[in-house]
Amino acid sequence: MKTYMNSFYKKRTIHPPGHLILVWTIFTMLSHFLNLRADTPVEGIEEGKSRIRQLCQLAYDKRLTAPKEGLNDANAALILAEIQDDSLLITLATRMVGVLSDYTDQDSIARVMLQKAYQFYQRRQVTEEQAHTGFELARVYADFQDFAGAVRLMNNNCSIVDTLSDAAFSGDFHNYLGLNLWKLGRFGEAEYQYQIALESYHKVLQPKDFAYTYNNLGVLYFNWNRYNYALDYYQKSLTHFSEAQKDASVALVLGNIGATYYRIGLDSLARAFLGKALEQSRACGSIPSEMNAYDWLGSLELSSENYTLSRQYFEKVKSYYQSLKDYSGVARTEVKLGELHAIHSQFATAGVHFQAALQNAQRVSDDFEITRSSYQIGHNYLFQNDFELAHHHLSKALTLAQSRGFPDFQAQIFRDLSLLATHKNQGTEAYRYLKLARAIGDSISSASLQNKISELEVRYELMSKDKEILILQEEQRIKNLEYEQTMMRNRIYLLSAFLLVLIMAGLILSYRKQQLAAQTIAKLNRELEQALEGRNQLFRILGHDLR
Repeated sequence: MKTYMNSFYKKRTIHPPGHLILVWTIFTMLSHFLNLRADTPVEGIEEGKSRIRQLCQLAYDKRLTAPKEGLNDANAALILAEIQDDSLLITLATRMVGVLSDYTDQDSIARVMLQKAYQFYQRRQVTEEQAHTGFELARVYADFQDFAGAVRLMNNNCSIVDTLSDAAFSGDFHNYLGLNLWKLGRFGEAEYQYQIALESYHKVLQPKDFAYTYNNLGVLYFNWNRYNYALDYYQKSLTHFSEAQKDASVALVLGNIGATYYRIGLDSLARAFLGKALEQSRACGSIPSEMNAYDWLGSLELSSENYTLSRQYFEKVKSYYQSLKDYSGVARTEVKLGELHAIHSQFATAGVHFQAALQNAQRVSDDFEITRSSYQIGHNYLFQNDFELAHHHLSKALTLAQSRGFPDFQAQIFRDLSLLATHKNQGTEAYRYLKLARAIGDSISSASLQNKISELEVRYELMSKDKEILILQEEQRIKNLEYEQTMMRNRIYLLSAFLLVLIMAGLILSYRKQQLAAQTIAKLNRELEQALEGRNQLFRILGHDLR
């Protein structure tokens, strides 16, 4: 059964701000009405274009730190681009408005703007910009839970991405494609995309890129019920993070490890790692990773029959999701609260939580949570012996599970329908439903066996990639050492040359001083000789006069 865990891609809330689109349209019309055209520029044409590009870059740089300010810059760039009447600049600014709207949770505007930019680049065959805009648009589709649409869009751009020289972008692209594929339950395809991402990251050798990909592989195997493999990749992720950074990402990985140990049944290890995740989350001030740890601690305490503590954790997590208006998260937590009350036979209270889960899931068209909450409502009525309502909701859940392709739910629903038929003394119907449940279980087992075979093949390839990574990292380390040795030799040579120059300069200076001293002595000797000669001449003159 599909379970949502923490990945390294942001999930944002869905707000349908139709009024903002209307305001934007009116503002644009007023700009044209005021005759803000390129024939009356405030700056020169080229200066204006340069200013637009600067604003777009400034907006993009602010997407993580100050997205609202970035959105203002993008809107200003779009107005200036409209004045310049340059289609490429208008499209660039439109794309930036879409990107920043996405980061400010204005997903409806983001989708409109990015679709407009994407279609323009597609028509003009500006392939690199098309690929980047397609990636940004796919993220918005995922915000609307349209994972199939995101996958289709990204598949259309795969061939373009693979021709680009930007290895880091290629890795991020295939990484995100893999994330959307596993959310659709297409685990084998997701594995393949993660392999391509690792191959791309080989070219840049950034530890954090490997750390993110290994974590996502761990999440994939967790949802594939391959817990030992999941633990392996989570540990690899931590190893690479130790080389890169220690922050909220590490807290998420620790939480994922704790969740995996919980699924295996090793509660003591689960509690230890979830405790570490809480400590790391608080140390770096990461509320999302802290809530992830509380969520799994709630499930752990529930299985340990610590119901009061479990309810406190779930209520804390639900309040957090409500503050974010993350309705899928609220739905998931409401189901857990309903299950907790059902354990105490508080079926009426459980039913309230299951209905709340259904309403929240319907707000964002989350098919998985709609199916799960519908099933839980029917299952809850069954235990209240309200067979008519149980049959109604179970049939509704079965239709959803069959249309959306959730075989695990189908098997559970058929088992409940078999139990329901037994209560009604409909033995033939009960046997038919039980047979259908077993058939689905057999098909799941067969698919699981085939998945294990393909998984072993992929795992072998991934192990080969891991060895390649280690070899490349060792080669890089050796190159770094050789470079350091070369630099050290160069420093020694330079220092030796400098000392030699100093010695030569000292010798030359000493020689010059000796020469100067010799010249001075010679001059003094000549002066002395001249003085002596003058004295002798004077004595000769005096002697001659005396005679």
